[in-house]
Amino acid sequence: MRTMIVGMGNMGSALADALLAQELSVTVWNRSPEKCQPAVEAGAVQADTVLKGVSSCDVLITCLTDSQSVQETVVSDDIAKAMKGKIFVQLSQASPDQSLEFNEWALMNEIGYLDGSITGLPINIRQNDCMIVYSGDPGVFNSCIDVLKALGSKPRLVGERPG
Repeated sequence: MRTMIVGMGNMGSALADALLAQELSVTVWNRSPEKCQPAVEAGAVQADTVLKGVSSCDVLITCLTDSQSVQETVVSDDIAKAMKGKIFVQLSQASPDQSLEFNEWALMNEIGYLDGSITGLPINIRQNDCMIVYSGDPGVFNSCIDVLKALGSKPRLVGERPG
């Protein structure tokens, strides 16, 4: 599956490294473009904009500072059109209510949605020794299980209701 990471801080960079280690197609984007350079040198493609990146991915993974950043970066009509039929994995900090809002946006736009929480450090992600717990539709979870296993060897679906 073709993946895109939005947010190339410490954790987002580790997620990109983990996907690249499993030889998955990875596109990266960050507000500070220079933060994408190590991933690009390792084989990722850098998108000029989030919209251009999501147009060529199957799974969008956000790893931003907070839910407001996700709202500003991802939740738009143009992104929704480009994401129709694809999967949105939200790994940024968000409250249960914010996660439900992202899920509602995804459902309204026919986008599969998973909300996740990383229970390790960037080094654990890079060593493929990290548990990430998810909530959301089991069908969505199963359809991208190879990507989820690349992010952390122990993905767990803990419930169908995001948040």
